[in-house]
Amino acid sequence: MKQQIEYMMEQCEKQGPFDQINWKRRYCRIGRYWIAANMQVLHYPYYILQAIEEAKQLIQWDPANIYLRLLLIQLFIDGNEFEQAETQLESIQKYKKSLFIEKPETYIIVLYLQCLLSFYIGKSFQVRRSWKKLDKAFPQFSEEPFLLCLYARLLRMIQEEEEKSLDILYKAYEHHCRSPLLYLELNMLFMSKPSLLNDMNPILLQAIHWGMRYGFTTKEVVEKFCFWFLQQPQEQYEWMGNWENKLYHWYKETHSQPILHGLCKLYINHEKIDQQALEIYQKAWEEQIYIDKIDQLYIKAAYWAGEESLPMSLIQSQCMNSILPMEYKAFLYHILIQNKAQYDWLSKEEQEDIIDFTKKCLSQGRTGVYYGTLYQKLMEDQKFSKEDLHFLWDFICLYEIKVLSSDIDTIFIQSSEEATINHIPVYNQKAFISLSDLPSTVLCIGKNGEVCPPEIIITKIISPIPDTILQFYMEQGYDSLAFRILLAKAYMKKSNLSAQEISFLEETVEMNEISKDFCYEMNQWLAIYYAKEKRYEKANQFYSKLPFEQLPIKMRQEGIRTLIYTGEVEKALFWLSTMGIEWVSTQEMMHLIQNCMQQKICSSYVLFLYLWSMNKGIMEEIWMDDLQNYFDGTIDQLLVLREKLLTFDIQDIHIDQLERKIVQQSIWTRQWSSTVEEIFIRMYNKDSPTVLDFAFATYCTYQILHEEKLPILGTIHILEELYLNDSNQTLLGYALLYLYGEEKVYSPKRSQVLDRVFPILIKNNIHFPWIQKIQDKTQYLSYIEKNISFLCNSFKNEELWFYYKNQKTKNNQKVPMKYVGMGIYTVMLPVFYGEILHYYIAASKTPSIILKEGTYHSKQLTKVQGKKTSYDVINQGLIYHSLFQFEEVEKYIELGFSFYQQEKKGILL
Repeated sequence: MKQQIEYMMEQCEKQGPFDQINWKRRYCRIGRYWIAANMQVLHYPYYILQAIEEAKQLIQWDPANIYLRLLLIQLFIDGNEFEQAETQLESIQKYKKSLFIEKPETYIIVLYLQCLLSFYIGKSFQVRRSWKKLDKAFPQFSEEPFLLCLYARLLRMIQEEEEKSLDILYKAYEHHCRSPLLYLELNMLFMSKPSLLNDMNPILLQAIHWGMRYGFTTKEVVEKFCFWFLQQPQEQYEWMGNWENKLYHWYKETHSQPILHGLCKLYINHEKIDQQALEIYQKAWEEQIYIDKIDQLYIKAAYWAGEESLPMSLIQSQCMNSILPMEYKAFLYHILIQNKAQYDWLSKEEQEDIIDFTKKCLSQGRTGVYYGTLYQKLMEDQKFSKEDLHFLWDFICLYEIKVLSSDIDTIFIQSSEEATINHIPVYNQKAFISLSDLPSTVLCIGKNGEVCPPEIIITKIISPIPDTILQFYMEQGYDSLAFRILLAKAYMKKSNLSAQEISFLEETVEMNEISKDFCYEMNQWLAIYYAKEKRYEKANQFYSKLPFEQLPIKMRQEGIRTLIYTGEVEKALFWLSTMGIEWVSTQEMMHLIQNCMQQKICSSYVLFLYLWSMNKGIMEEIWMDDLQNYFDGTIDQLLVLREKLLTFDIQDIHIDQLERKIVQQSIWTRQWSSTVEEIFIRMYNKDSPTVLDFAFATYCTYQILHEEKLPILGTIHILEELYLNDSNQTLLGYALLYLYGEEKVYSPKRSQVLDRVFPILIKNNIHFPWIQKIQDKTQYLSYIEKNISFLCNSFKNEELWFYYKNQKTKNNQKVPMKYVGMGIYTVMLPVFYGEILHYYIAASKTPSIILKEGTYHSKQLTKVQGKKTSYDVINQGLIYHSLFQFEEVEKYIELGFSFYQQEKKGILL
């Protein structure tokens, strides 16, 4: 309460500045400050200082007000500012004659302040002197309540006459004084001398109530009050209803036994059974404070609060009490049963009494959580008859809803297994409903139709219920939606079910009253049950109602097995592709593959299953066609497949189609390998040449001319044969020339190829750089040695020009390049010994862009025997000139004139 007073002080300070607050409100504020300081509220010295400041401001506003000055003196004394108080008193003494005539009551106040000040500063003579004057003048003002309070204050503080001070305060009360000063003084008296409370009266009761309310009293005073009212007859307690909270507050602060005793008796007489009363009854019982009816009210309070930790002494004393209502007795039996150790200590007769009481409650149809415990015990001990089970039916699925808020009038509730919503009215903050399980949705509606917070506690009356009892009700024809769901959930926990139980589940899953979620759960259970029983057709009926993507992994695996054995191949393949196949047995895999072949399904995943089986060492001859026809992997995968097929012991294995696919893949993806060449050789030697053979030969030509690859000798022999058999394969012939020149390949048909190719080269004026490396002694040697050639790669239908000049010329000459195929352009030029060519190649469309450039220096020493041409003459003369054999040079010059023509000019001429 002192904190509340402090809060009030803070609110006073928030009222505003002086010019906005009238003088009456300022008087009130000063009074509150003074009371708070005298009650020693937190920060009370601060309140005195604030009161002094307020009083000073009021005096500035009204300097002639004597009461303000007297108030300021009182505040100075309370604030220990005695010098200022004395100064103020002396200033008032100057005008005391006129002042006391006009306002005689101020004379008593001045004497009171003089006595008080002298007492504080230790002037005992001045105290006695002022007291005599006050005692002499006081009778004239004995009917002024305020002055009576001041006089009583001095009697208590200075004269220490508490009884006389109390009489003066009585008199002030009789004169209608009800100010805080009166109650403050009364409580000061009680705290200084508690024996004054021996003769209690209404005035003292009001003062004690005021002191307890504002926390301005002591533990001894409150205990004295409790001792008094404990001796009063019961009819005196009716007026004490508003004391309960104050006494409870004081008990929580002091934990005093007399206060606890008084509070407990007060609660008992008012028959309180709320949570606060339960706490007090519990403490009183622990401290062995016995008051009539405390045991019954303790049990009632615990019952309504749901507090089950009651002392056994209380339970045992009340269990045999026949007067106790049945609901409270059921509550006590419930606690006993829950505490197995205590229940076992009961005698046989006491346990039989509990059984008889339980059967009586059951026959009367009593409902509630505590009755449910009794019924549960009855079932566990198998102390029931068939007639008892008939009564028990109503409690099998019953739930009790305890409503904690009195505002809730209606509850809408739904279980997760049921499709419908139940509407339940609330009576006496309780409701009952039959459900299969705890609800998933609860909506509370108030008396005015508003939505309320779900402040409820839901408890099942009997839990758990043995399966044997559920089975009994099912066999006897009992039925309800909640019971069906409860029984279905019990069946779904079993591993072995009878045909009747399975039929019950199948009937239940078709009911429209069950929720979609529970229907989904039951379909799952039935599907997996039939799948494990290998009754796949039946299992598929329930799997067809389930979304595979939402099923757990184990259920999905069983579902895929079901699809495999029921012939739904495409669906099985799809879900198997998402799950992986490590968990599938060999038998199941073979069955799936067999179904695929029967239904002529050969997707990429089926081929994967073939390969997986092959990795497991399983291979069937009938798989060969599918593997060769439909397997479309990379060339490496095709080669691996071929190797695997060759490892199996299959008679007359035919992999021609797969090998053709490998060769095709090699051509399409430009992947060259010796293994592919070996396959090509095998194919060529097995059958007559096909289009694929020529295509591969063309691919080999490309690899030789562009990638400078060297085929194996068997491939070269086939290429030679293909070329000799088809003279139109000119590029193949050029590629063979490359192999003969650059790679130094020698084969039996080399000379035949050369004889076939060179006439074509001479006819078309085509020359290749690698021709000069062919050292065969043939008739084409002079053609080889007299000319050089340059190559360039570019797009087809381009016009490429070869620009060149030697060391003797300034301007470039240009020669068109010839396109020979596969993006290859070539140009042929005669170059003499010692001639240095500077050249570049450019396209006609973009002559500024040089495709290729370089320098060529001819150092070849060639002496041609036999018939000489003009080229031979000039070239030989240049060779002898470099050797300083000038006589030989003159011979060739003279010989050269005979060949001279206007259009043929050599470097020597």
